[in-house]
Amino acid sequence: MLENSFKKNIKFKFNLIDKKIKDLRKKKNSKGSLDKEYLDGKKNFSSPPFQYFSVNFLNSSEISDFNLSGKLNETKFLLKLQNKDGSYDEWYKNERSYCTTSYTSFLFSNLLLNIKNIDLNLKKDLINSLEKSFFFLKNKFNKNILNQNLAKLAFLQNFNEIQKKSLIIKEDLNFFLDKVHKFITNSNELEYKGLDLGYLTISLMLSAEILKRKNTKKRLDIFLIILNLCKNLTSDFNYFPSYIFSRSSRIFLISGFYFAFRQNLISNNEFKKIFNFYNKNFTTFYALNDLRYLSFFYSTDHALILSSELKKIIKNDKIKKPNNIITDYFILKKK
Repeated sequence: MLENSFKKNIKFKFNLIDKKIKDLRKKKNSKGSLDKEYLDGKKNFSSPPFQYFSVNFLNSSEISDFNLSGKLNETKFLLKLQNKDGSYDEWYKNERSYCTTSYTSFLFSNLLLNIKNIDLNLKKDLINSLEKSFFFLKNKFNKNILNQNLAKLAFLQNFNEIQKKSLIIKEDLNFFLDKVHKFITNSNELEYKGLDLGYLTISLMLSAEILKRKNTKKRLDIFLIILNLCKNLTSDFNYFPSYIFSRSSRIFLISGFYFAFRQNLISNNEFKKIFNFYNKNFTTFYALNDLRYLSFFYSTDHALILSSELKKIIKNDKIKKPNNIITDYFILKKK
């Protein structure tokens, strides 16, 4: 079956990168998973790829042989990079990045929800960190780059689950979900006018994570619109453009597409075409021996695919399939 061969392929890639990253870290004198040479050169930043790489070690404990104490040390190291106002720098000190703060908060909140045996003192530090980030992120929104808003939305959703009694978090979550939903249904400016395929695959990954935790029509709309943008940009997954807008836009992630495939939102043949391109893209970046690129594959795509079994949460036996996906025909399966 395609699914079995796909997961074996991903596990093989995961092990390849695991070995290469360990070798690179030894050669580059890294600080935890963070490339110390690069970190020092950038004066104290905590770029999202490195945070993915560090924090998702905890989320993928079953598929990584790194010891728990090492993972916790890396988490504590990242916590020390937080500014007093709750923000994190992205490339330079005192930058106070919306992007990095959104991603860090999403990842730390994911950690708290996924790992049950965290030391109580570290758990307290993480919650305090998330609370500071919550107030820093409040009322902030990026009109140009969708995935940063989805990272914030994923964080708010997680933090609402962690702090269930907080009305202010619940209200902010509902407000921001409405804002993202309205933005994505009325805008042609998503991820560089819908042309940045790499960023769209990151947005697809994040929207899948949001939908998996809470299945509602607005969340499903967001996921399907992004999926449809990917489908249109690639001419029904037959052509994969490589416009380069940023370092991240070069990366093609597949976990969002895998989720769509498991929900029967794309066909077996469509997923094969997507996976064929993914393999080519992976081969290119694996050969670069660069922690910044490898971390995307290793700790987002691969960890998400290998660390959990995807359940069928979308019932679509009555769906109509025109050229564009119409969400009104989807029936959400009640939990």
